Amino acid sequence: DRKHRIDTAALPAFSILMRSSVQISLQNNNPSVPSNALPHGCPPIDPGGPADAVSYTALDMALRSHPALAREGSSTLNPTALAKLVEGLRKFSRENLGREAKGSRWPMMCLPDSIWRDRSRTGPLFIALVAAFKHRQSQKWRNFDFEMAKRHDENIAMLKRMEKDLIAAGHLIRPRIYFDESVSKDQISTLTQIVTRFEGSIVQTPLQATHIVAHDDEIDTPDTLEDKDPERMYLRTLTLHQPKQPAGYPQMALVHWWFWPPSYDEWMPSANVDGDVEEEVKKPTGINAWCVACRFVRDVAKFNEWGSEVDYAILEYEKKVQCFQKGLSTTALAQGGNALLEGAVSARYVFGSASGGLCEREIGTGTRSHKKRVYDGFFKNYAGCRPPHGGTL
Repeated sequence: DRKHRIDTAALPAFSILMRSSVQISLQNNNPSVPSNALPHGCPPIDPGGPADAVSYTALDMALRSHPALAREGSSTLNPTALAKLVEGLRKFSRENLGREAKGSRWPMMCLPDSIWRDRSRTGPLFIALVAAFKHRQSQKWRNFDFEMAKRHDENIAMLKRMEKDLIAAGHLIRPRIYFDESVSKDQISTLTQIVTRFEGSIVQTPLQATHIVAHDDEIDTPDTLEDKDPERMYLRTLTLHQPKQPAGYPQMALVHWWFWPPSYDEWMPSANVDGDVEEEVKKPTGINAWCVACRFVRDVAKFNEWGSEVDYAILEYEKKVQCFQKGLSTTALAQGGNALLEGAVSARYVFGSASGGLCEREIGTGTRSHKKRVYDGFFKNYAGCRPPHGGTL
């Protein structure tokens, strides 16, 4: 029921909101901190800063041992330089491949934000950075530069090379979509065009799929069909972080906005949100695919980025999704076909803790004119408010 949602059209960018909230918290704990300053040393607030750079130490050592990067000097290959390079890549991607990018068509898809967050020695960021350095060497650049206009096309080419190497290494897998019988033929035609445009593929059996797409009356509401962005109003806490320095720095929470891609996840003081980190939602038992609503496909056309499956997960998939109603035999599927199975898959998604649910909060920016009411936590048993999808009251 949308009457429970507050119009947030006048709200400024949330990054400004977050910074203002942090400033207030810092001043309450440490009055010596000026109101226009934020201390260094906290990765959530200072990407590419000193504390963020420390997290690149192991990755830096791994890159130094790569044969193709053996001649890289310490000025271009060190933890601080890597932190700034990754932040530069993210910023360039947001500006040229994100929702706000200029032009009528994106030159490629956004790389998943999970790649930029990785710090493992041989993980996806390692593969991506090796590709970036190889591209820089082939172009004979002295330095990476994401501000120079004439470098735009070559920087896009570098990102495409990173994408190609990530796919080859198995770190980037595009969705393979199976359309359930609950999706109408007209919808399938439209959704197929979107899937193909954004580098996904259509498969003929659930076993082949990474995502089973079905129609859900609560998620696939009429307003989601309009070409507009969802309101950033509902959020959930992903993780908590307590900076060790400086003294008095507030605990931070990484929050995810429902129906916005992971690249829009943001850090804010945990005092402003429900600090409990919810259990990770898993795929249905018995088949290695997410069961999501049609909106999962529609929203990629708005953001140029595949969203978080948890946002679109169909909770009562056994009742709503035709292929689960018929039953899936894991053995039969392993042989490449569907089969009726008496007693279909019984596992259910579990949203929220036993006493959890939506927590209504008002986040202030420090000025009376900028107040925002949000709801955090998983959609479950929120008195007086119909869950936006999937749950029961």
